[in-house]
Amino acid sequence: MKITSSPNTNSVSSDERSKKVLEPGFGKYYTDNMVIAQWSEATGWSDAKLQAYGPLTLDPATMVFHYGQEVFEGMKAYAQPDGGISLFRPEANAKRFAKSAARIALPEMPVDFFVQTVEALVKADKEWVPKKVGIDAARYTLIRYPTDTPMVMDVDLLKKNTNDNPVYYVQYAHARICAVLRNAKDFGIAYGVNFYNPELLVHEQERELIGFLAQYPRIVASAAQMRQPHRVARFIEDLAAQYHRFYNDCRVLPLGEEKPTQLNSARATLSLAAAQVISNGLELLGVSAPERM
Repeated sequence: MKITSSPNTNSVSSDERSKKVLEPGFGKYYTDNMVIAQWSEATGWSDAKLQAYGPLTLDPATMVFHYGQEVFEGMKAYAQPDGGISLFRPEANAKRFAKSAARIALPEMPVDFFVQTVEALVKADKEWVPKKVGIDAARYTLIRYPTDTPMVMDVDLLKKNTNDNPVYYVQYAHARICAVLRNAKDFGIAYGVNFYNPELLVHEQERELIGFLAQYPRIVASAAQMRQPHRVARFIEDLAAQYHRFYNDCRVLPLGEEKPTQLNSARATLSLAAAQVISNGLELLGVSAPERM
């Protein structure tokens, strides 16, 4: 369906817009434009138009006033490093929007038309899309939620370097393990498949970590089969937590004047395996795995 365009010629100034997108809130500020469309039994949805944001004119006899019918659907747009903008699962929002409309006897908007209007509005008001959340944080947050559940993106949280920030938590775990392995080299500890003696790993946390790592192929397979990438994200979050428990209870590096032992080598190798799985999981999700943070 064609959307005619008459965009706002009196847009908000760049300075004012920049101040507003820093703390956009919800329903607090509105962009320069909007898309409206007409519906009738004869033509269905038609006459879509992108125009300046402003009040709507409705006849007092409009039925929505009398029956209180209204449908709302929200989604987010994210700035990309290449200057583009990504929408997260707009088709899913469109289907839910149509389903909600049907429940209260409103005409359903076709999915392709819904997505088309959203894309037109986002393109027209692209300068309103905040750019303060990093690509890793945005992508990871989008992926870690199932597609059939509401998604919450706390922008302030995603800017924090704390364990409450899921992507930071996982990336930090990987960086921490890399630091441990660098220190292991400084101690002269040999690690890798050729230096791995699993019979030395008898501590409860060691066995727990080994068992956890063994689940990774099954998690990836089920995520692919069920089209649910959030399974990988949640798994590596749990793996990061499991590694921290292991590290706290099982000393990987020797203390003081202690000489490196085969146990140190086995634990360092187990740490290497954990780092590899976290790195693999992040790579599958399109998120970086930094070695230093």
